[in-house]
Amino acid sequence: MRFSNELKKLAKAFEADQFAAVKKDVLVVLENIYGETSREYKVVKQTSSPATIIKVLNHIAERSDDLSFHALAANM
Repeated sequence: MRFSNELKKLAKAFEADQFAAVKKDVLVVLENIYGETSREYKVVKQTSSPATIIKVLNHIAERSDDLSFHALAANM
């Protein structure tokens, strides 16, 4: 998964003072993917900082890219 375009959209939404709506959308996605007990979900739920949400999503993107590269290497 690549989040770069989504991260840019989120950054613009945060600048437009839509933090509550964006945070709610991110929580819905994280809940569907990882569940309410995941570290990612808990961090986003408790934060009031757009930068923290972006950091969490960047962390997920980096981890996803690493897993993809490992899977690709294993399949070769």
